[in-house]
Amino acid sequence: APRARAASVTWDGGAGTSNWNDANNWSSNVVPSGSDDVTLDNSVVSGDYTVNLPPAAVTVAITRLTISPGAGNTISLVLPSTNTANPGFNVGDNTASTDDIILDNGAVLVNSSGGSTGNGIQANSTSNGTVRINNGARYVHSTGRSTAGVVPLLSTTAGTETGIFEYDSPGTGSVAISASGRNYGSLTLTRSAGAATYTASGSNVLTVRGNFLINTGVTFNSTMTAAMNLAGNLTNNG
Repeated sequence: APRARAASVTWDGGAGTSNWNDANNWSSNVVPSGSDDVTLDNSVVSGDYTVNLPPAAVTVAITRLTISPGAGNTISLVLPSTNTANPGFNVGDNTASTDDIILDNGAVLVNSSGGSTGNGIQANSTSNGTVRINNGARYVHSTGRSTAGVVPLLSTTAGTETGIFEYDSPGTGSVAISASGRNYGSLTLTRSAGAATYTASGSNVLTVRGNFLINTGVTFNSTMTAAMNLAGNLTNNG
């Protein structure tokens, strides 16, 4: 049977805050629910803006997320470190081969989950659906939580080759990236907290269809027994 059509809800900033849970910030004047398709764009609010998901042990669940800024603008959605739910943000229609999260040029989705377990941000369910990071968009993994809710579901469709998946793990301890058998667009390694190491291991090919950027202070240490295939540029500032 076809999926029932979800309600479409758009950010209009009517409450004058950056809080997801302020009902007046939405075109429906109701906080989005699990049956809603949510769009953050510039159809009502002009310029750059940031939306913050709620803190505490609160899970936000919706059917689909689209962040689609106007030309030259940046729209960011942040799961804050004060959110401790598992997961904090759950997106998807539980249907295979559909885009659950769509990030267009200028979109930034930040996972800073402070949870002790889980993924922080995940497509639902993690066994189907896709996360599309289109060229010019960026997903930032700025948490100690697993990437399993996003990385295995990254779309490889045309137009995602330079969409950025960025690791910016908190602290300065060594962190293993999800590498074996993974397929990224562009891959960026950052450590805002200070100089630190990322590691990679495994026996299945790591594919980066765009560019691989190692930022200042970052050491990348791979013990993979399989190849790393890089289609774009390697920039080593580490």
